[in-house]
Amino acid sequence: MMRAHVMTFETLLNDEENQVRGFTYVFDEKSVSWSHLSIWTPSEVSKAFSCCERALPMRHRDINFLNLPWTMSLIFQFAKSLLSEKIRNRFKTHSSLDSLQRSVDTSILPAEYGGTKSIKECITSWKKELEQNRNSLLELDQLKIDNSPVGEQLALVRKKSRHDSGSGSQVLGMMGNMRKHELQVEQ
Repeated sequence: MMRAHVMTFETLLNDEENQVRGFTYVFDEKSVSWSHLSIWTPSEVSKAFSCCERALPMRHRDINFLNLPWTMSLIFQFAKSLLSEKIRNRFKTHSSLDSLQRSVDTSILPAEYGGTKSIKECITSWKKELEQNRNSLLELDQLKIDNSPVGEQLALVRKKSRHDSGSGSQVLGMMGNMRKHELQVEQ
């Protein structure tokens, strides 16, 4: 599931307008059950959140949860605690579609939520977009980290976060964040 999310984010980040405007998320949790949540361990949740918040250069504008079952509120609070205060403040919960529509521009919502395009049309459109970006996504697999000494750049300087262990935070097997790594395509 995480691979699908990263593939989506990488495709979205190819568009400069998305980088500037940022992203609004809507999660309808009406059908979420304990069996869905048991797929993720707390450690995996922490890594996924850390990846989304720090490893990808994304601007998270609004994060909306619709129909969040009250039984899931403890897990929701735990998940929020793994994020920075800035991101936590962008979380909104909605108990009704009316509440969501007051918070999110309906023009970006599927028809089933008050927008104009059906969910099926949105999925078809997104599959087409992914297919058009297939080659650039596959090229990302060819990127390698150049660990050769380059003067003072070898020492990564980054703000310490509350999620850092004594040896530093590791996301996706790399220290620091993606803005500080030198990447090169392997020939």
